[in-house]
Amino acid sequence: MISLEITKPCSKKMSILKKLQPYDVIFVDYFDTLVFRNIHSHQIYSQWAKVLLGKLDSVSKHIDEEQLVALRWKALQNLREKNDEPSYRDLIFEIFSLGNLEFFVDFNIFFELSYTADEAVELGCQYPNKEVVEILYSLKRQGKKLYLVSDFYMPRKAYESFLSAFSINNLFDDIFISSEHNASKRTGSLYKYALEKTNSFSQKVVMLGDSQKDDFKSALKQNIAAIRYFPFKHKLYTNLSKYLNWDYSKRVVALKSSWLYKNSIFEEYAVVLYAFIQRLYSEAKKSNAEKLAFLSRGGFFLQTLFDEYQKDVISSKEQIKSAYCLNSRKVCFAAKNDENAKSLLLKYLQQFKCGDSIFLVDEGWYNHSQQILASVSGWNTFGFYIGTRQKETLNIPNQCVRKGLLFDMGTKKPNTKYYGILCTNCSMYEQILTAPHGSVDTYYEEFGAVKALLKTNEKEKYLYDKYIRDMQERMLLHFKGMCAWLGNNEISLKQCAKIVLKSVVFNSKKRCEWLNDLDNNRFDNYTTGKSKDKTIKDVRINVFELLIHPDRYLGMFCKIQRKLVNHPLLAAGYYPLAFIFYLYVRIMSRV
Repeated sequence: MISLEITKPCSKKMSILKKLQPYDVIFVDYFDTLVFRNIHSHQIYSQWAKVLLGKLDSVSKHIDEEQLVALRWKALQNLREKNDEPSYRDLIFEIFSLGNLEFFVDFNIFFELSYTADEAVELGCQYPNKEVVEILYSLKRQGKKLYLVSDFYMPRKAYESFLSAFSINNLFDDIFISSEHNASKRTGSLYKYALEKTNSFSQKVVMLGDSQKDDFKSALKQNIAAIRYFPFKHKLYTNLSKYLNWDYSKRVVALKSSWLYKNSIFEEYAVVLYAFIQRLYSEAKKSNAEKLAFLSRGGFFLQTLFDEYQKDVISSKEQIKSAYCLNSRKVCFAAKNDENAKSLLLKYLQQFKCGDSIFLVDEGWYNHSQQILASVSGWNTFGFYIGTRQKETLNIPNQCVRKGLLFDMGTKKPNTKYYGILCTNCSMYEQILTAPHGSVDTYYEEFGAVKALLKTNEKEKYLYDKYIRDMQERMLLHFKGMCAWLGNNEISLKQCAKIVLKSVVFNSKKRCEWLNDLDNNRFDNYTTGKSKDKTIKDVRINVFELLIHPDRYLGMFCKIQRKLVNHPLLAAGYYPLAFIFYLYVRIMSRV
């Protein structure tokens, strides 16, 4: 979950809080008040045009990004001459008509792709203003009514995505958007509408926003008190971004991962997973895979991300089919010694084959399921994994290709670069990628079709319901944002290693408690028992190896902080040691 922790009250924050205190109802502006962008608002349209044209080859041959942006400004100007504020659909239709795009694409397709692009561009560059968020939550706890009142071209459902991405979707009692109601703060009509719908008396309402005209003067004209919030440093930064034309796409990985690390519970792994999905698509293309089988349960969220990546980044002609395959180590191991289990397994998997091959996707590690499948089936199997740790040598005539795309333990060649860092905390991947259903206990045949019998463990259900479901939803939203700004520009393994290294070594108390709760409720479905990680007692330290390859001991080192979470004095002593070790790993791993 996003963790916007309350900080010590500063004089500015206390001043705003004191000014808002006398009012029962608080109207709040969105951009540059509740939420900031990492770029200037004028840079949004350019990225929207770039993303949209990237999905519409037929249109991109007719019109370029600059022309499409000019059409959007013209469309908005035309509609505002007739309406206070046009709906998003009317705006996109006006663009469509002005550009004579009906000869190149169906309007409904253009509209859907436009909305997807606009939403993703915004998701990729926004972050909440902690100062204002903390003030508003403080007022909400006092029983004040809070309403979001914003002039914006997108509909309400876009705001619901934005607020959900930052875990502040429970902040407001209602949301009023200009494009939804053909009304604006600019003319004052949105204020009138909001007052009417909330049954509020203007004398008890205050407007908080950054715009001198729309949030301050216009509110006062409606007899609504107004407080101007002007974030000078942020305004200076975004205007520099505009005038110097800074390329945000080159900074999005660093900025997004840094913000998520500081303000969420491990949701920075969305960036690492983006790097995996990029490599997955690339490797699948190289292997001429027409369909990928995402193995349950780790493949559940991976398939969701892969489908989103293709939808947002890859042209329809170049997309690869994906399918969700209900499978488990238990049914694969059963197929080794039981002919009926083997027959059911192979019959079930037929639907996922491409010719005489099957392409599998999972989180990985030891690839036991693929190895057994390759042995018992005679099919060529290709496994694409987040990582592999050890591969058994198989004496079989068919291919059994196993690739760790972020980290890979070589058999006849060295481990991949940053292996020791990226394979740290493998259990983290397993937990955040889990599915809302149980594991496959066995296969059975019904009316000629093979089906999977699922078995759910209460501990797994507890973890998914309490943590993982909402976490995956937020990570997907951040992933969409990266699709808009990164596209197929590859995130380097070095960037991933930096993110993971910091994430595993330095954690807040809340993050440590989260990890401990996950560890205490982990369950191994294959052995029907609690999965046990190695402990510090299991460590055998080779001093020479520690000096040359400190990253190989990172997995054990990062567990120390979790053990000290309820011992403040000992925990305080952890940080100097951790900082030294962190720097040494960076130096020796060249991260």
